[in-house]
Amino acid sequence: MDIADGFHIRANPLPEGYIPIHISVEGPEGVTAPPFTYPTPEPLSIASLADELNVYTGSIQLQTPVTFKVQENVTLTLNIDAQACSDSDCLLPESHTIELNTKWFPNP
Repeated sequence: MDIADGFHIRANPLPEGYIPIHISVEGPEGVTAPPFTYPTPEPLSIASLADELNVYTGSIQLQTPVTFKVQENVTLTLNIDAQACSDSDCLLPESHTIELNTKWFPNP
């Protein structure tokens, strides 16, 4: 995930009242995905805030293994909730949904 220059996305743990990034995968029965593994955030202190925040900047990679117990093509839904902020302003929180179509191939 690429974060625009001059912006950051908040990461857990955070003080109460702040919105961290959250990503999840949904699929049909027989498809499971544990919570994503997030990279280590970097601390950020902003003069106008009393709290030190954990944030991501630049480019980050998020991973989760997906297990398929079905032998068919399936559609996975990737849900992303985040709020991008600069040192002086925050954009409104956003939710995005991406559908991923997968193809099943039998082992030879």
